[in-house]
Amino acid sequence: MKAGIPALIALQIATWNSAKLLKQEKELGSIAPGKFADLALVDGNPADDISSVRRCRIVMKGGTIYKSDAAYAAVGIKPAN
Repeated sequence: MKAGIPALIALQIATWNSAKLLKQEKELGSIAPGKFADLALVDGNPADDISSVRRCRIVMKGGTIYKSDAAYAAVGIKPAN
């Protein structure tokens, strides 16, 4: 909460509020049947510690799963611990 915004509110702004602003909340912004399955799985609970979003382990985009460690290695970046 260094910026004064609680972690849960920051996550809501980045997901649901953004989808609503774009008028795409029926397809994006939350996890529900029929919505696009674009997800980032992180090591930790960003609701408790927002910095855990820097420890992304798996991304699902368009139904394809990407492992972060392989992506980092392919471009020569050391993953965050």
